Amino acid sequence: MGKKYVLFTDIHFGEHGNSDEFNQNCIDFIEFMVRYYQQKVPTEQQGGAIFLGDWYHSRNQVNVKTMDYAVKGLSILDKNLPMTKMLLGNHDLFYHDRRDITSVHLPNGATNIEVIDTPRRIELNGQDCIFCPWLINDETLTKVLNGFITAPDYVFGHFELPTFFVNKMTQMKGDFDLSDVKAIKRVFTGHYHMRQERANVCYIGNCFSHNFSDANDWKNKGFAIVDLQENKIDEFIEWVDAPKYLSENITKLRDVQTHLDKTVHLRLVNDAGLLPTDLNTLIGKVQDAFGITDISVVSPKLFQTNENTEKLEHIDDINVLVTKTISSMQFENLSTDKLIEIYNSL
Repeated sequence: MGKKYVLFTDIHFGEHGNSDEFNQNCIDFIEFMVRYYQQKVPTEQQGGAIFLGDWYHSRNQVNVKTMDYAVKGLSILDKNLPMTKMLLGNHDLFYHDRRDITSVHLPNGATNIEVIDTPRRIELNGQDCIFCPWLINDETLTKVLNGFITAPDYVFGHFELPTFFVNKMTQMKGDFDLSDVKAIKRVFTGHYHMRQERANVCYIGNCFSHNFSDANDWKNKGFAIVDLQENKIDEFIEWVDAPKYLSENITKLRDVQTHLDKTVHLRLVNDAGLLPTDLNTLIGKVQDAFGITDISVVSPKLFQTNENTEKLEHIDDINVLVTKTISSMQFENLSTDKLIEIYNSL
């Protein structure tokens, strides 16, 4: 009988400035995932979990309180699942070009979790698998595969593959030949937070929406249950209590009101040109009607939600995207050049 595995990725403990709310969301997600998996999959078919990278958010420092939440999350996995394979993502590594210093450390007494910090071949339920943490220097998926004598059945990784999408509006530049992985049943990967599949490559998507870069895409977040013997994704599961980030024009607010509840972070684009007094009235009504506490308003000059006018952006790497975003910002007493310098030094 084939084992079934739960796949999840990019939880990012410590995001939102190490907020307790975000870290507790991470714990609540893990508890939901484990509970669902145990209830859905018979005990004899439970193979365990595979985490595809980015347990932490900050690369250069970990807040002590955040670490406590993160270790609690690892303990939940260790105590409730037969095994967990953990890949290191780029956010879990201190250096860009080395994998020897990581923020991911196991709780005392943990026996069912293995941290994978270098490409390795591992057999799971009779299936030949290669596990790849974040690739460094001139490593590529193709080079890693060529380093093994035969092609595996599956590859699990944290890959920044060209031509795939970072989010709905940003696509990575470069070339990626899908024929390089055609002999593999599937490549499962984290890193890009947008769920997407092309041929036999599957980006799982992050556990839940983290910010407005995930806007209006909460149904494509969560985790997957897979059957490796059958080469089948049994299902993707959405955490229904997850925070949701919704962005919409004020003139279309009625169209999305069925999605509004207390879990929503709402960004309104003032395409109606409402004055501050009218905006405050509208915000008050929305708060009273739906229990939403986080509502922001932006000018249509700064943000455009109309899909017909949006332009797809192509980038060479994530660092280019971050640098361009910082450059586009304006601060009264802070130089964007200085911010870019600080980012590049991290």
